[in-house]
Amino acid sequence: MQISQSYHRNLYLIYSQTMTVILFLHHF
Repeated sequence: MQISQSYHRNLYLIYSQTMTVILFLHHF
């Protein structure tokens, strides 16, 4: 359970960083 939660948390962080980069690049 702990490993699963940690995995999903990392996945969410990667996803959120990716979306931030995409939106940032899309601004230019």
